[in-house]
Amino acid sequence: MKRTEKFIRKFSGENRSILREYFYRTQNYYQGNRDAARFLQDEQKCISALLSQGDNLAFLTERLSFRADNDFFRKNDRAYALDTAAKLYPLVMGRYRASVFRLSAWLKEDVVPEILQCALNRVRPRFPLFSVVVKKGLFWHYLDGFNGHCRVMQDKDLPCYQIRLSGARSVPFRVVYYKNRISVEFFHALTDGTGGLIFLKTLLGEYFRICGVRFLYSEDVLNVTDPSEPEELEDGFEKIVSTLSPGGMSERKAVALNGKISFRRARAYHFVFEADKLRSAAASKSVTVTALLAGYILLATRDCSQGDGRIRIQIPVNVRKFYGLKTLSNCAMFTCVEMDRQKVTNDLEVFSEADRQIREGAGKENTERSVVKAVKLVKALHYVPLVFKRPAAKVYDTTITNHAFTHTLSNLGMVKLPKGISEKVEMLDFVIGSPVKNSGYLSMITFGKKAVLSYTTSNQNKEFEEKLLSYAEADGLTARVFGGQNYAD
Repeated sequence: MKRTEKFIRKFSGENRSILREYFYRTQNYYQGNRDAARFLQDEQKCISALLSQGDNLAFLTERLSFRADNDFFRKNDRAYALDTAAKLYPLVMGRYRASVFRLSAWLKEDVVPEILQCALNRVRPRFPLFSVVVKKGLFWHYLDGFNGHCRVMQDKDLPCYQIRLSGARSVPFRVVYYKNRISVEFFHALTDGTGGLIFLKTLLGEYFRICGVRFLYSEDVLNVTDPSEPEELEDGFEKIVSTLSPGGMSERKAVALNGKISFRRARAYHFVFEADKLRSAAASKSVTVTALLAGYILLATRDCSQGDGRIRIQIPVNVRKFYGLKTLSNCAMFTCVEMDRQKVTNDLEVFSEADRQIREGAGKENTERSVVKAVKLVKALHYVPLVFKRPAAKVYDTTITNHAFTHTLSNLGMVKLPKGISEKVEMLDFVIGSPVKNSGYLSMITFGKKAVLSYTTSNQNKEFEEKLLSYAEADGLTARVFGGQNYAD
């Protein structure tokens, strides 16, 4: 191609020969792809960026030659059914119902976008389930393979703004960067927090490998040259054989926070705690970190709401851990911590009760009952045409689901990165897109010495987060707080 040849001619001698050989192989790799010129331009920009850092051309082209040996970029005939847990999301999506979550890594140096772009191009063949577009079928939406170009973009918006899925090239995820932060956002129909975290960690691994960092691969930092495993593409719920009767949470209306909802002014905050102190505070009350947070949420909600009713906190449960599943699609169910608002009076009892409910509700039996209920519901609705499912699902979501919980709390726990990469990462964060009706989404992730609790809300009353922090401070937990309406700052 003319641009590639022009780029090569900037060099002389052995370097020109190295590049000519490299781009000959690269052109063959992308041959037949309608966006081949874009991919080749990415390679040129990445090489220029690495050379500007003093890298050796022979070494860096050797690293860039490390990529999947498959036909991902030459064929576009893959299609996947939405998993059981994901079928609702496309039915209820809308302008203010994005169902998007974000996972971010904050590096110790600024991101080089040209290297990040090449890393994404190499990671995508390892995650074919994510390189798709969402399409309408007769009975359900489905995922259709997409091997075109996906551009890494600078982050200029609040996290988790709507991912538009109407276009032929509208993939249900995005990779964005801002200064030293790399973020990946997913439409929830694609995957859950566990699957998304594996993608982010693999992307980080590839980014630093291209930079010349050596490390060992693991179960959740994947080698991009390995083929995807069949188990990664499966609907995990369909693998579970159970004789239990269906079960699940009540959908009664929950207590709501005081304040006015404004979708145009959604807010996202991060509370950065010292991980060791957070664990010590939980241990002092003989509860888990998740139960500790649930206790703070119950107390703060009591102070920031009115009247009778039950405060209800929805908590995701990773189903994979009970059955050894490797799926990268959605594989989570939910349990609930709930208490009558008027009974949230004694601090210690609040925490111990939250811990009891989580341990019981997040156990294998209750989780399996919820899975059985979800599978039976999907099967019962299978042959109802999509044209009827969608309006019914929106009514159900608006009138029942969005009022069923006061908050959602999701804790991805302690995350580890391979030696070589971990030293280059400052912290991680996990953000769930702003809710429609319920009062807020809280999400936590811990890496190294930092535990980051994120809070997103459309409620313009800031009393809840102030109360939440005050209860944490009463236990000796101080936090660095940042975020707000202009998240990038």
